[in-house]
Amino acid sequence: MDNLRVLVVGVGAQMLAMLRAHPRVAAARECLDIVDVRALSLGLGADAAVFGCLDLDGLDRSTVRELIGAGVEPIGLVSSDAAEVVDEVVATQTSPDAAQRAADRWRRLGVRYVLRAEPRTGLAAELDRVLRAVGGEEPADLPAPRPPDRAGPPVGWREVPASILDALVGRDLAALRRESLWPALAEAARGPDRPGTAGSGTVLAVWGPAGAPGRSVVAAVIARRLSAWGATVLLVDADTYGGAQAVLHGQLDEAPGLIRAVRLADRGRLDDAALADCAVAIPGGPALLTGLTDAAGWPRLRPAGLEVVIEVARRRAHVTVVDCGFCLEEDEELSYDTAAPARNGATLAALRSADHVLALGVAEPVA
Repeated sequence: MDNLRVLVVGVGAQMLAMLRAHPRVAAARECLDIVDVRALSLGLGADAAVFGCLDLDGLDRSTVRELIGAGVEPIGLVSSDAAEVVDEVVATQTSPDAAQRAADRWRRLGVRYVLRAEPRTGLAAELDRVLRAVGGEEPADLPAPRPPDRAGPPVGWREVPASILDALVGRDLAALRRESLWPALAEAARGPDRPGTAGSGTVLAVWGPAGAPGRSVVAAVIARRLSAWGATVLLVDADTYGGAQAVLHGQLDEAPGLIRAVRLADRGRLDDAALADCAVAIPGGPALLTGLTDAAGWPRLRPAGLEVVIEVARRRAHVTVVDCGFCLEEDEELSYDTAAPARNGATLAALRSADHVLALGVAEPVA
């Protein structure tokens, strides 16, 4: 596709001139910052946005997803020979290793097109390749994100026998082994000798409606029981209406671990080691990513970042148990003309990412 409208921010004069002179580009407009990019992409329309720096204020995974949703393809600029290509913004990326790390980080942000100025090919040839890919003539560096599937009821929905919950609360591990919640959880709970591979972990989301049906308690009990079996378990408190896992486990954490992990994920900096640093090790129990103790902080729990946290957790833990909020509404979108804050987005993201969902319907006392 020709006549591409391109926004640029944080790049040098050489890159801007090459874009304006390229036959596939109808217009290339320089922006001051991310706010300018978002306003122009939503107001005037654009086909692509070229970013010359990873550390632009406001450039994160959520912004990348918003731009893609508006039909604007972000392009990340990486130089392995900075003196040849761009200005001082990326002048520190002078080695192939640094350039590869930068390209990997662009991809962790969700950027599908990475513009690499290789000495052997030159910037002009690489720019032409990327613009052809944006125009649909070549495959992207990353596949297009799969839109959430919201059609139809969950597959495999069934009622959990009460005997299973009784076995959980009553510490009857033998009964729970005989009548496991799901075969995948039973397999994961066999112990740390199970070989872990990338993305091999199981994710269980615990959800329930308003009225305190016991989401947090059941999630904590399941995580502790699986830990007692020898499995590596990560418990994630993703309730945007007030997390309870920190209190249940006696952790007075004013800087919630999940918020730190989401922030790192949004910036493309979350890896296995960073996730381990954000989690609290509960003696004799699971690792815990503490959630919001102040419900007013819910805008910091971004859905795009939470999805990355769960993805990384699959690599670290046999089972990841996510304590979700109660509300599933998406009415925020009805009240805003532009991208809206989504308080329930974290719950919806956790449910979409989960392999199994345990839905609690009734809160009854246990004798």
